[in-house]
Amino acid sequence: MGFLEEGRYQSPTVSARKTYKVHCVFDKKIYFSDLKTCTKWQGGCMDTGAQKTVIGEKQARAYCRYMGIKFKPRKNYNRYKFGDNTQQSLGSINIRIPLQDNNMINVPVDVVRADVPFLIGIDLLDEYRLYVNTVSNFLVSPDLELFTPLVRKNGHFYLESRDTILFTQQELLKIHRNMSHPATDKLMNLLKLARPWETNSETKEILEDIAKHCDTCQRFTAPPVRFKVTLPTEEELVFGDELSIDLMWIDNQAVLHIVDTATRFSVATFLENKDNYGMGSQSREFGWLLS
Repeated sequence: MGFLEEGRYQSPTVSARKTYKVHCVFDKKIYFSDLKTCTKWQGGCMDTGAQKTVIGEKQARAYCRYMGIKFKPRKNYNRYKFGDNTQQSLGSINIRIPLQDNNMINVPVDVVRADVPFLIGIDLLDEYRLYVNTVSNFLVSPDLELFTPLVRKNGHFYLESRDTILFTQQELLKIHRNMSHPATDKLMNLLKLARPWETNSETKEILEDIAKHCDTCQRFTAPPVRFKVTLPTEEELVFGDELSIDLMWIDNQAVLHIVDTATRFSVATFLENKDNYGMGSQSREFGWLLS
């Protein structure tokens, strides 16, 4: 798909040294109705004429404000050609592209000074096998069987961001590996404490699926602890055969506590006299004879 400049059709081309042809038009009115919308996050614009996915500086800053993160592009040396003008990339930032509420892709995107929106180019569409259905206004992923609604604005298809911003599967996989493959429940509790607005029930399902298909977790995770309980036989269960005795003080008063080892039956009483005779006499009140 080409673009018109002064009434002439120009097809996108690419030159050497990583100079990507993006557009042949500079008029910001093609994308934005006024300066206010230019500085407000608009979402991603489907642009099959762009060889490389790119974003303008104003929209990049608007995206960072929308996400609540700092604008810190990572330096690179890519160049982008807009008609006869070539611009150096300011660096790249990571942008989340929502396909569904629980399915997002996180991609690095170069930032340029041109007043252009977030142009989702043919490179990203090819990489993730996506295409635009211009009849039903959907972004279609045949592999994942996803149909993401698109919005028409200023003659272009836009993929708008969703209000709910959750952890992507790639981010959860990276956290799982960097934290040495923790248990799903422990990692989920940590994420809830750190960023509760980015987690929900589907987040735990993704973590469980990651642990289920993780080779390290399958080989080294210890099996769940199962307590083994055995009941004593009639010969072993003899009441009064073995007793456990403890002497303690409550408010400076001696207390005798006796537990039958076989049945776990226990009694306690205050002692008037803590010598051997006093303890024996008190225990006989329980029906037990201490030797």
